[in-house]
Amino acid sequence: MRPFELFQDYVCRLCSSALSGTDLSITVPPQFNTMDRIFLGYNRTIRPDILIKRDADTIAVIDAKRRNFQSLTNVGGAYTLDQESLYRMLFYVNFYRKQGHEINGVFVVPNLRGSPLFEQATISYDSKIHITLLGININTEHTNYESNSIDNEGKFKKTFREILGIDSDGNQLSQT
Repeated sequence: MRPFELFQDYVCRLCSSALSGTDLSITVPPQFNTMDRIFLGYNRTIRPDILIKRDADTIAVIDAKRRNFQSLTNVGGAYTLDQESLYRMLFYVNFYRKQGHEINGVFVVPNLRGSPLFEQATISYDSKIHITLLGININTEHTNYESNSIDNEGKFKKTFREILGIDSDGNQLSQT
């Protein structure tokens, strides 16, 4: 398995564990061909890494990015995503979102700094789309992620549930 596939598999297992006992399900979607939709004459097959669903409705799109985000451009003291990744996420959330419903786009990245990495932004043209950068602290001496600390995983799961509006018992938090 390639390194990025190992990280995607790890993130999928963490998300599944975080959502255990809830009415949410995890789907790894098949690739879809966008040629007939928007890339006329350019055959491009893309897919997000993970979809989180409640019944048939997608409530979150997860994109696992196995990159060290410390090396990205520092904008005003914060690290940021590249423009292509953000555009791709906007495509995903608009493609999978049910008209008028809220949806979360979550980039999950390894955090090698040790300090919390959590940034959330609401896309201004539509207050029902939330894009989040969520880091999980990774033990750098292990590349298979099997030996990551329970504490690191616990913090990730707690924050992930909060992003999706789920309390520790798996209940949906009320929308304000």
